[in-house]
Amino acid sequence: MIIHGNVILSNGQRIPSILQCFSFYSDLPPFTLIKFFDVFKSLHTLNISDVELETLQTTVFKEASNLSDLNASQNRLKELPSHLSLAFSDAKNIEFLDLSQNNLIELNGLLFTDLINLKTLNLSHNSIKQFYNFRTGNLLTIDLSYNHLTSLNDDTFRRTIELKHLNLSFNSIGNLKVETFAYMPNLEYLNLRRTNMSSICGFRNVLFPQLELLAISDNAFICSYLHHFMATINWEKLHLHLAPYSAKTGLENIRGISCSNIFYEPTSSEITNEMPNENKSLENVLKETLLKLNPKSNDDLFSKIVLASMLVIIAVYVSLFIILNRDRICNQFKRSHSSNECELSISYKKERDETLIK
Repeated sequence: MIIHGNVILSNGQRIPSILQCFSFYSDLPPFTLIKFFDVFKSLHTLNISDVELETLQTTVFKEASNLSDLNASQNRLKELPSHLSLAFSDAKNIEFLDLSQNNLIELNGLLFTDLINLKTLNLSHNSIKQFYNFRTGNLLTIDLSYNHLTSLNDDTFRRTIELKHLNLSFNSIGNLKVETFAYMPNLEYLNLRRTNMSSICGFRNVLFPQLELLAISDNAFICSYLHHFMATINWEKLHLHLAPYSAKTGLENIRGISCSNIFYEPTSSEITNEMPNENKSLENVLKETLLKLNPKSNDDLFSKIVLASMLVIIAVYVSLFIILNRDRICNQFKRSHSSNECELSISYKKERDETLIK
């Protein structure tokens, strides 16, 4: 295959440069794309899957301004070098990118920053252990299934607020924190199947207002925890996505999710996160109520109510003290009163005697 002028010569055939879709086939030898889009400027779909591709040159996507669909799956790509972001800067209209079934180990999401129109990213069936710095704000679907992920940072998906579908299944992530998904208010489908997790700490409907399907089968749940988790979720809108035969034979299952019969007791953090109205102090409950009633002067009003409460308590204490000690107080008052009367009578007699003498 030779690029010559404004045509490609392949097996003696002339391919015009106005071509819009092009696919390479697996019977072609390994190749490197050089100045491909200098010739095919109008190309919008390129399939370079299963051609034993080992690297992508920086100049590959130069002039690829019309490219919207790129399939580079089933190759031998081990890494996407950081300078490749410069190549993508000329391919801003890519909406679908398939890099699945390669040998990628580590992926810096900054590579895709210039792909501002990217909607679907397929990275499944690789060997990715780290995935970070993802900053493609218009992305709708990410498939990271069948990789070697063992953890996710809280800010991994911080810039993907439009994301609707996230597939993390068949990884070894372990227990996930809801902070990982805190920046995805539009998420509709979350697949956590076979991720080796035993809990999802802090998971609540309010954090996922648009979530409709949740896949959590084939994990290491303990039945008592799973009972606890199921009881904290409102299942009216949210549904469990169950894969065929996900309920394992010989194990108990709850709503189709298998679990092992070992005792589980919720931790204090789980109780705080998943049942926020319980185990709160009276002060916090009162303050939250005031926040709802009057958001403008909450702190001042709360202080006044606390002060009034303290005055009431003091008044009650004084009243109880008087009631309990009324006899002693009365006796003391009587003694004081009689003493005053004696003093008055003595002084009166004295004055009278002096008057009589005169």
